[in-house]
Amino acid sequence: MREAKSSSPAYHLLMLVLCLFALGVLAIQTAVKLDPQIRLVLEYADYAVCMIFFGDFVVSLWRAPSRLRYLATWGWLDLLSSIPTVSVARWGRIGRVLRVFRVLRGLRATKLISTVILKKRAQNTFLAAALLALLLVVFCSVAVLEFETAPESNIKTAEDAVWWAIATITTVDAVLAAWS
Repeated sequence: MREAKSSSPAYHLLMLVLCLFALGVLAIQTAVKLDPQIRLVLEYADYAVCMIFFGDFVVSLWRAPSRLRYLATWGWLDLLSSIPTVSVARWGRIGRVLRVFRVLRGLRATKLISTVILKKRAQNTFLAAALLALLLVVFCSVAVLEFETAPESNIKTAEDAVWWAIATITTVDAVLAAWS
C-alpha cells in the first residue's frame, strides 16, 4: 500500500484562497446583477479553478493510502466541487473550505502561515505567482469590461477582455524584464 505524502503548507494555503475566491465569485454571481460579459469572465475563471480542483482530486486520490476511504470521507466532496456547470455542485466548495480549515487548524494555522509567508518564500514563489496571475487576469478583465463602454471601443466581449488582460500582463512583464 502506498504511503500518502502530505502536501506543503503553501499548497493548502493556495487551495484555501482558491476556494474562497470561487465562493466569492459564486456569491457575486448570485447576489449581483452583472453584465453578461462580466459574468462570462467570472465563469471562465470558475472553469480554471475547477480544473485545478479536479487536478487536486486526482492527485489526492492517487496518493491516498486507501482510495475507497478517501472517496467516502472527502473525495466525493472534492470531486463534486470540481464540477463547474452544475450550480448545486459549486456549493460543494464550502466543504473544501471546511476541509482546508480543518487541515490548517491541525497544523496550527498561525505557525503555518508565518512559516509559509516569512521563511519559505523562495520555495513557494511559483504558487504565489500562479495565484496572482489568475486573480490579475480576472480582475483586469472585469475592470476593462466595466470601463470600456464607449461604442467605438475594441473590447466588447468577455473573450476580448480576457485576451486583453493576458496580452497586457505578458507585454508589461516582457518590457519590465527588458529594462532590468
